[in-house]
Formats: sequence, structure tokens, C-alpha cells
Amino acid sequence: MTQGPAIRRRSLVVGGLAAGLGVARVRAADATPTAPIGIALPPRSPHVGINLAGLTYYSTQFPFVDLTKNGGGWWSRDANGAEVGKLTLTPTGYPAALEPGQRAHMAVAWGDTRYAPGEYVVRWDGEGELSFPLSTVRVASRAPGRIVLDVRDTRGPLWVGIEKTNPANPVRDVRYFWPGTEASAASQPFNPEFLRRLAPFSTLRFMDWGAVNHSPLVRWADRPLPGDAVYTSERGVPVERMIDLANTLQAEPWFCIPHQADDDYVRQFAMLVKTRLDPRRVVWIEYSNEVWNGSFGQALYYCLGAYAAGALGRFFGISDIFAQMLAGAAAAGVAAFILGFLLAKYRGIFFGLLSLALSMILYGLLVKNEALGSTDGFNILPSTLFGIRPGPSWVRYAVFASAAVVSLLLAMAVHRYLGTPLGRLAPAIKDNEIRVEYMGASARHAVHVMYVIAAVLAGVGGALAATTVGHIDPDMAFWTTSGEFIFITILAGTGSVVAPFAGALLYGVIHTTAYDLSPNTWQLSLGAALLLIIVFLPEGLWSLFRRRVGHS
Repeated sequence: MTQGPAIRRRSLVVGGLAAGLGVARVRAADATPTAPIGIALPPRSPHVGINLAGLTYYSTQFPFVDLTKNGGGWWSRDANGAEVGKLTLTPTGYPAALEPGQRAHMAVAWGDTRYAPGEYVVRWDGEGELSFPLSTVRVASRAPGRIVLDVRDTRGPLWVGIEKTNPANPVRDVRYFWPGTEASAASQPFNPEFLRRLAPFSTLRFMDWGAVNHSPLVRWADRPLPGDAVYTSERGVPVERMIDLANTLQAEPWFCIPHQADDDYVRQFAMLVKTRLDPRRVVWIEYSNEVWNGSFGQALYYCLGAYAAGALGRFFGISDIFAQMLAGAAAAGVAAFILGFLLAKYRGIFFGLLSLALSMILYGLLVKNEALGSTDGFNILPSTLFGIRPGPSWVRYAVFASAAVVSLLLAMAVHRYLGTPLGRLAPAIKDNEIRVEYMGASARHAVHVMYVIAAVLAGVGGALAATTVGHIDPDMAFWTTSGEFIFITILAGTGSVVAPFAGALLYGVIHTTAYDLSPNTWQLSLGAALLLIIVFLPEGLWSLFRRRVGHS
């Protein structure tokens, strides 16, 4: 890649996110790029871009016409759908062989992710048998290497399975085509609806597509390739696909270089962009992503609770929802009791930064742990209630009812605790900690106890989230999860155990409404709501109720 007359910087609005520092602007040299596929582009500002979200099967975005690229990868399953053993995979990520009784399953879309109804075409190379477990689909036609599925009910997930494969000619290159895209998939790999939504943006930032946060890439030979089974691994989406998307939308690509990449990686990266990108496009280069960034770590115990619940099923075969909640509460409580001896000494920003450090340490450990699914996480067993497994259509209602009962009991317990002498110290410590100490009470002990209680509640919440979604991953410990908890706390205010429930409900309403009205800029709506609360109701929405009660 040759540099333009000068490397310049410019301000750019990027999908409501703060862009990283040290971004260089260069122009691709004259070359013969892959031919862009023309679509109707609306008038757009050269100063507005967007950061693309990372790929995952439980997302509502479907960037590629082949849904397997969004898939969760191939997992070893038995006849009952439970995870068993490990698969031997080919270099491109397909099962090389199956042991007796072993099957390979992949989720390509989760329930309620708004995938389109219609006829999906599944194609593959090699010799074997495919199935569609855990999916509400009807096989409309079947031929060697090609199956047509009639999908009408889009409330449930979409799975594809390999029941048999010939080790000498294994099943590979499995493609699960979005309705109406089979014929054009070879020349247009991107979902038309995805392109339409991105058309207003003149710059595309590929930080999450490149999985730059905690990227393991060092050598160019280890990068992801277009022929890989999925693009959701810790290596991210192939650079070729990023370039192709920029060419298709006639947009400026913003690439983030992995922090461990060696010099050869950077040179090869530049040569690929030079030869493949439309020379009329301007290129933005960023080292890693927000290396300056920090946040708070309230998600630590939420994630611990979720992984404790998932580990019960993964390693011990226990799927009872109440046992999972107890495990989540116990794991979070024990960790908080130990860490509380350190954290109870600190207040304010120091407390927040230590919490962040611990949360991100957990995140780093999880992404490096292959036994727990690394960056992809793992699916948990379907929930049972006292040994009884509800039908597929009743699972969500059973989980909801269980969550409601447990939440009510915990709220009553916390309300009772806040009425005790130790619980009444909380507002006093907030107002004047020194005076509390002069009265003979131990502020550190009170903070430690409240810290453990909060961790237990977060652990139960994480376990409930795991059973509801059916999947856990390290992002549950990431700073964005902590941000949601902070948002709810600021929104709700304090003074009653009812406040966080009301705040969480209102947050969900704002989030869902904002996403429905503006899927690409919903974060702006959340930010505006937060600013309004901070300016006009700094003590949260519950302060309105307290004022009303006070006046009456």
C-alpha cells in the first residue's frame, strides 16, 4: 500500500462509539481490485461512519447470505443433543471424522433474532448425512448435496447437524443460504438487507469484525481465510471479506491491526489491501483498539454466576434451574468474600478501578481457556425443574416463572437485611463514613458484607441469564456488561429494593424501542436518556416516588 501525499487525521462519528486514537489515513495505490457489485447508494456525509458489530449466531444481524459464517462452530453432540467429547477438525474447521454415536451440530441462528421466513437452501460437498436438530423446519426437497428447507416459524433457533461423514471424503463447505440468495451467493456473499442498512455510512470500522480485542494473531499464516467454516472464531472475519464489503458499498475501510502482529503480518496485510481494494477508496489504519480505555467491573460476579451454572451442566450433567442459581450464588459469594478483604478498604474511583481490573482478569482467563469454549463460550443444557424437563415451547415460561419467584424471595431478603442495624449503616456510610466509625461501627465490615450480598445477587442474575439465553461467553465479564448495570443504577436510583427492578424494566423498554426505531444508532437514544436522568433527576427515578410520598 502506498501512502498518499500526507497522512492526515480527521474527526469521524463512528456509530455512537468513541473512535480510537492514532488513526492514520492513507490511500490505496493504483491496482486492479475485485470488481465491486453495484447497489443503490443514498446521499451520505463523508464524515459519518459506523463500527460493525462482531459476528455471532445469537445476533440479530446477518451480514452474509451463508448463515454458517455467523454460526457458533461445530460441536460434538450425542443422540440427545448433549455435548460429549471433542471433534477432530480439519484446518478449515469442519469435522474430519465422527466417532460411533457422535454427531456434529452447529447453531446458525438463535430464537427471536428476526431471521426471515422462507425457503432456505443448504448445500455441502463431501459424503455424509445432514440433519436439522432443535429447529422448527420442514424439508421441502432433498437431493445429493442440496436440501431445501421451508421455514415459517422464526421464534426458535436454526441448527444444522452432520450425522454421518466419510473420513476419506468428509462433509465440508456447508452453506445455509438466506432465502432467495443461492443463485447469487458466489458473486454476492453479503446479505442484501445488511447492505441496505449500511448504505448510509461512508466509513466502515472493522474492529469487532477483526476480533482485535485480545486477538491471538501474530503471523500472517494464522489469519482467518474466506473458506473457513465460520467467521466467529477468536481470529475474526477474513480481511478479504472486509475489503469486499468496502468495495461493494464504495465505503472507506477502517482496519484495526492486532497488537501482537509481527512486521510480516503488517506488510502482507498492506499488500492484500493494495491489490484487492478499489484504488478510489481511502484507507484508515488503527493500532489495536482503544489501548487507553478503562471502565468498572460490576460484571465480574454476573459472569461467575453464569459460568458456574453452565459448568454444572457441562461437567456434571446437572441442568436444574434452581441448582444452577445456587451454584451461581455460591461461586460469586465465595469469590466476593475473599476479594472483599481487599476491596472493602477502598472507596470511589479506586474501588471502581480495582473492580475493573478483577473483571477484566476474569475476561482474559476465559478467552484463553479452551475447556470453557474460549471466546465462543459454550451452550448450556436445557433447563429442568426438579428433574422435569418442560417442552420446548414451555421452557421460556418455566424460566420466567422461576426467575420471578427467586427474585421476589431475594428482594424480600434484602429488604429485611436493610432493616437490620448493619443494613441501616449503608446510607450513613455514604453520607459520613468517619462519623460512623466514631460511633463505634466498622464501616469496612459493613461494606464487606454488602459487597458479598451484591455479588450473590449478581451471581444469581448471571445464572438466570445463562438459563434464559442457553449460551454463555466471556463477554458477560466485559466492561460493556458493567456499563448496563451502571446505567440501570443511575436510571433507577436508590432507596428501595423495588427501584432496581423498575430501572431494569425501563432500561429494557428504552433499549428495545430505540433498537426497533433506529437499529444502527440505538446507543444514541440510550445516551440521551441517561443524560436527561443525570441532569433533571440526579438521584434517579425513584426520587420522584420519595418526593410524592414525602408531600403526602
